[in-house]
Amino acid sequence: MGSTSAFLPVMKHRISHLLSVVVLVVSGWMPGLPARAQAPGLSREYYANIPGNDVVALTRAPAFPDRPTFRDILTVAFETPQNQGGNFGERIRGFLSAPQTGDYVFWIASDDHSVLFLSSNEEPALKREIASVSGATSFRGWFSQPSQQSAPVRLEAGRLYYIEALTKEGGGSDHFSTRWALPLGGTEEPIPAVNFLPASTPLGPPRLTRQPASLTVTEGGSATFRVEASNTDPVTFQWQRNNVPISGANGATLVLPRVSVGDHGARYRCTLINPLGFVLSDEAVLSVLPDQTPPRLDRIFNTSVSNVVVRFTEPVGTNSAWRLANYAMDAGVKLLTAGPGGSTSPWSGREWVAPTTSSISAINSAPATSKWKCGSNPSNSGTFSPRRD
Repeated sequence: MGSTSAFLPVMKHRISHLLSVVVLVVSGWMPGLPARAQAPGLSREYYANIPGNDVVALTRAPAFPDRPTFRDILTVAFETPQNQGGNFGERIRGFLSAPQTGDYVFWIASDDHSVLFLSSNEEPALKREIASVSGATSFRGWFSQPSQQSAPVRLEAGRLYYIEALTKEGGGSDHFSTRWALPLGGTEEPIPAVNFLPASTPLGPPRLTRQPASLTVTEGGSATFRVEASNTDPVTFQWQRNNVPISGANGATLVLPRVSVGDHGARYRCTLINPLGFVLSDEAVLSVLPDQTPPRLDRIFNTSVSNVVVRFTEPVGTNSAWRLANYAMDAGVKLLTAGPGGSTSPWSGREWVAPTTSSISAINSAPATSKWKCGSNPSNSGTFSPRRD
């Protein structure tokens, strides 16, 4: 008989192996699904207050797809709760992990319309319609319409496939269910949620599908840079200018509302981040052409007996707009100051107010058509009819 000291390492190894098996079972690991921290299930997005029975009413709604009324996870089956109400739509999606390699057949049943899509891999962009319901069926009624059943679809065990269903309910009762026939025989209805991962599951670092493009704009114009990712899981964005993060620039789109000559040659790029990594976009270069067209006088009007508003065709710099000598008015009206103001809110930079003397008669005694001049440019001269209070 061997010694106790020789026997203990063998026992420790077996105990360690048994504990590892216990951890896998308790943590919810299932055969056929990749070992991930995310629990099995399907992502569901619910969109309220959308009339109509057809799925097109859902896809054309302003709230679709980014602003659902609420989100949750289907953890039991690829099936939604019954009789949730009226005038709503749903999107149910995730990643299917086939338990067997072979040909599968899918069915759907719904009240009212629904469509089932399946991708050839985990990319949503490659999804195609495989089944549909064009009118209400009974609950789990699989054989009312030929389109409810898909053609055989070959899937490989262990691979992930993006899957998505759209449903639309008008009024009355409502439901949505799925069914499949397995390659080795047998059917499951509804399809158990254990075969899916929610669409919010990160499968890898962000996948960049659109790079920002370099732009050439005129001084004073706007510039828009945009990136896109194909991930269904949440992605964080951070834009940079000349390799320095831009505070608050955390969306897929970066808008520069008004560029200056000082922005010429600036380089913009975006970092996309999720829990499994990050990707850095290409750099886009901003070219700014000097504005060769000076501002022109657009409109003149008074807002009171002592304030005249001058509106230009574009924002005007404070150095010239605040200079009182650049303004003149006939009929003996004396101008006191010039400064920002006008009728727009928030202030656009195009309107400047020139208060006149406080005497009410200054405006009331002005000619019906008064002359106005801004600077020495003849095109910035004009007339206006004073409003008399």
